[in-house]
Amino acid sequence: MGSDVLYGSRRFATSLYLSSVLLISVLGDDQPAGSWDGSTATLPQPDPSEFGGALENVTVQTGDTAHLPCSAAVGGDSPVWIRRKDYHILTGGKANYITDQRFQVLHKADTTEWTLQIRFVEAGDHGTYECQVSSGSGYVSRFVHLHVYQPVATITSGTEYHVQRGTTIQLVCVVEGSLRPPSFVFWYHEEDVINYDKQRGGITVETESPEKTFSKLTITNAKRQDSGNYSCKPSNAEPVSVHVYVSQGDKIAAIQGKGSVAAATWRERPWLGLLLSVAPALVSLVTR
Repeated sequence: MGSDVLYGSRRFATSLYLSSVLLISVLGDDQPAGSWDGSTATLPQPDPSEFGGALENVTVQTGDTAHLPCSAAVGGDSPVWIRRKDYHILTGGKANYITDQRFQVLHKADTTEWTLQIRFVEAGDHGTYECQVSSGSGYVSRFVHLHVYQPVATITSGTEYHVQRGTTIQLVCVVEGSLRPPSFVFWYHEEDVINYDKQRGGITVETESPEKTFSKLTITNAKRQDSGNYSCKPSNAEPVSVHVYVSQGDKIAAIQGKGSVAAATWRERPWLGLLLSVAPALVSLVTR
């Protein structure tokens, strides 16, 4: 009994709010339909399970177009779409109450379907949407949960890659978290696409898409001019970059290697620094 009263209170509050907003638009508010200021209502956030668990799931990937279905009685009142996370009214019938033009209702005359379309889906669109349909005894809600997958690209070597001149540069880009493989993966050296660099030669790109997408860039006989920023740009994810350093040869590499060993030695044996700092004083005392 208590849940029924709570359900009725929430439904009444929601209905009252929707009626007031739609009444303002009909009476000629200063803001035309489609340019609502985006203010939100402070209404309770019911659990969809309170409504019999009627929750439909739609899964898309960032950049896709999402279609959220809702049915209403033919000839009845047109439904209202609400974004549950902030209770923002998105549409009422075919009228938009949000400035984001990615949102639009699709409806054909004499049909029961009022589909909420979201173009160029973003990660922030993830969440539950409510379609409120007027009935003889009040409002009936239908809930659709939008799951948004956002692919992420990474380069396995990290942000820096060091190689000696004359050897091979090999970079691997991994694309994860996608519903389907990217249409393409382009590699850039600075601002130039190098997938099809015929002048440089010695460049190959291999892309495989089992569970994840792997794109391997191989450049043989590395030269000084091959140094610089390299970017992996999949069609369905943000680009990721690595800076490649091509050394001048074995001598410089050896010097760099000794420097690395020395630095590691100082970190691991800090007492060496103290010993070397007092060594001249000890020698002076002994030789007096």
